Amino acid sequence: MRSLLQESLVHANRVIFQANATRQIFNEFDTQDNFRTIPGGIDLESIAQFRRAFRKEDLRSKYDIGHDQTVIAIVGTTSERKGQHIFIEAIQRLEELYPYDSGTDFCYLIVGARESTDVDRTYLALLKDKIKKYKLKNIRVIKETPNVYEFFALSDIYVCASFEESFPRVLLEAMAFELKIVSTDVFGTSEILGNDDAGLLVEPGNPDAIANAILTYLKQPQLAERLTKNGYARVHRLFDNQVLLKQHLQLLQEAYLTYEQEAKAAP
Repeated sequence: MRSLLQESLVHANRVIFQANATRQIFNEFDTQDNFRTIPGGIDLESIAQFRRAFRKEDLRSKYDIGHDQTVIAIVGTTSERKGQHIFIEAIQRLEELYPYDSGTDFCYLIVGARESTDVDRTYLALLKDKIKKYKLKNIRVIKETPNVYEFFALSDIYVCASFEESFPRVLLEAMAFELKIVSTDVFGTSEILGNDDAGLLVEPGNPDAIANAILTYLKQPQLAERLTKNGYARVHRLFDNQVLLKQHLQLLQEAYLTYEQEAKAAP
């Protein structure tokens, strides 16, 4: 299977990667100059329509979340790779650094709890044990839901704590919902955020770094506003599906022309 995959990378007319960081892993197979990078994108118009239809205050009322609370969310299927256990440890550190008497009331959301397999259930049990161990009161674990836009819309800060990602769509969605973003610096995440231009990047597996990044947003509102605006502009400039689909079409045309030329040159 490995040799078949390697042959496919070498002989395909075009191989598309969503991130240059991922593409570089396979550079040794780009012997025919057939590798290209086209980033992932999202349907920005559907998000804009959702934001026009649903107010943040109404969504918070729906889920019994205070309008004055600072909501910090992590969205994605619960798994060790996604780092929700690190997120919980970061919350514990944050609460030590920023106690309740500071005047800020937090609500933490883990959205995407899955119980399909024994592995899923074991990891979810680990998360709940950590929450009990640290005596975290304002944290909610929410099952996988098709209504994920609601949780982006009612949040203030989005955290990506993953150990592995190629080009996480959730970061694009967080940018489109104008959230403050803290993300681990893995694979294509820095390409999405423009290094620290649209969010704060931290090393994976470091709860202290995540907590300090959240604290930076709380203590530096001007920085938070600038990064949020940059993210919103960046996702519209670089990751709009309508623009990226045209790039895919052009690449298909290029690949077909290359195939035709090679077919004519063949004996």
